[in-house]
Amino acid sequence: MRREELEAAGVDVEDGLGRVLGNEQLYERLLGIFAQDTSYDELVRAMERGDDDAARAAAHTLKGAAANLSMKTLAELAMGVLTALRAGDRAEAERLMPALADARDAVLRAIG
Repeated sequence: MRREELEAAGVDVEDGLGRVLGNEQLYERLLGIFAQDTSYDELVRAMERGDDDAARAAAHTLKGAAANLSMKTLAELAMGVLTALRAGDRAEAERLMPALADARDAVLRAIG
């Protein structure tokens, strides 16, 4: 596991391991599954086509997956997008998307 890289990307590795009772192999496997998750791509596509319902669903899925794996920065940004969309503030959701993309990219690089 690339612990330092994960932590630099905003992942609380100790918390994540605690969620799987310290099973490092399981946590690594779950990180690998996350790397294949399509909710971010679905969020981007929904935002591009102006489908706020689909964007909210994708942001919720991304937030949940990131939070469950202790990807703190990514989960917080996804929650920000979700909150903005729920409030009907599309401009704020769009403003947060570049930071969300950067956070997701950092996590994916750290996962390897």
